[in-house]
Amino acid sequence: MPMQNKEIQNALKRIESAEKILILISSPDGDSIGTSIVLKHLLESKQKYVSLYSNKPINNSLKRLPLIEEIEITNVVKLDFYNYDLLITIDTANLEQLYNYNIYKNFKFPDNLDILYIDHHFSNTNFGKYKLYEQVSSTAEVLFKYLIENKYDLSLDEAELLYYAIAYDTGFFRWQLNPYTFHAASELLKKELDYDKLSNIYFENIDDKFANILDILVKRTKFHKKLKYTSLYIDEKLIKKMNIDRENLKNYLDTYRANFLMNLTNYDISVIIREAKGFNIISFRGKSYTNKINLTEINKYSDFKGGGHKNACSFSSEKNYKEILQEINTALKDLKSKV
Repeated sequence: MPMQNKEIQNALKRIESAEKILILISSPDGDSIGTSIVLKHLLESKQKYVSLYSNKPINNSLKRLPLIEEIEITNVVKLDFYNYDLLITIDTANLEQLYNYNIYKNFKFPDNLDILYIDHHFSNTNFGKYKLYEQVSSTAEVLFKYLIENKYDLSLDEAELLYYAIAYDTGFFRWQLNPYTFHAASELLKKELDYDKLSNIYFENIDDKFANILDILVKRTKFHKKLKYTSLYIDEKLIKKMNIDRENLKNYLDTYRANFLMNLTNYDISVIIREAKGFNIISFRGKSYTNKINLTEINKYSDFKGGGHKNACSFSSEKNYKEILQEINTALKDLKSKV
């Protein structure tokens, strides 16, 4: 739903009046990385003091993006929030995504710290006093529309970051598209950015070790024929067997999902459950052209924490794999019966 003019003006005025700004991203992917770094530069051009942090590490493939060193990795709950008068969250649906909620359940951001979110997720919980928000292709598209186009002269590096951000969240222009998505992308291309380099970062992000890993992942895939979804459980034992670090694990899983799971006929949803320290991470993907349910609604049937989009969302849970799978089956059975 498009924002009202008053909400937009209030958000822009609050950004303008802020002097010390903290930018936080919940998960450093192509969209959040590109959007946050460009926003940092824009604010610094207005002589504002700006810090940019992520609670999670950046995977190796994305470290090839320009200016990536400007994102500092830290334990967010340990930050001194009283050094700032405005917190801006990027590409984040709820505050719990910004830190390790499963470890710091009692943590809260200071009540006197104004929060402004720039986001595009369907499941956004409207947690900020101020917002720049639309359900569009990417958070980068929101930033470009309200703060960049005809207002800020992007450098080549900045244009590449924003272009990659939009391309990343649309699968290089395959989903979540609208007319303005292509307008923003075409304006960014006018900067004569290196399209081939950005495509290479997105599509060529694994090594030849993946052949053996793919064999393991495919053999462990479960096919739930009645509910038309696949599931894969990855525990710590399997990660050690595959002998891969966590930074590269996401690249392998994304490639396995994009080139195997999402190409299967008769299965419109894929679920990957991955063991972490004391909890499990649950990632859902749905085919935009066949999946009829909103995957974010699955958390209504469980205690899952998280969110995302209709066809792409992730949650965390302290329950074990069998309990999680049982709740997923219950949720999907009920949701699919209603469409």
